[in-house]
Amino acid sequence: MRQALFRLRESDVHRTELLTLPLVVRLARALLRLAELTAPGKESDVVRLTGLSQEEIAQATGVTRNAVITGLQRLRESGAVETARRVIVIKDMKALRGWAMADPKSKPA
Repeated sequence: MRQALFRLRESDVHRTELLTLPLVVRLARALLRLAELTAPGKESDVVRLTGLSQEEIAQATGVTRNAVITGLQRLRESGAVETARRVIVIKDMKALRGWAMADPKSKPA
């Protein structure tokens, strides 16, 4: 029962994010969730996510593929991630968390 309630709450939070948060914030949060699934409990600063297409990321964040390209470009420019074909390397978890926690009315440094 607890697990079902947890999943229900998680689903509600995700739907709320899709409706209210800016693209780059949603993208950063999605990447952090994937990093946690890839390396649970590790506090590594570098996490490699493989096998994801930009289309799959777009579906997870509720935007178009072109919007994902723009969001990833902003994250690359900030030094938080590096990308290659079907590979996203989170280079700076702290910076990515900054993007994920960003106030929608302001831009992180």
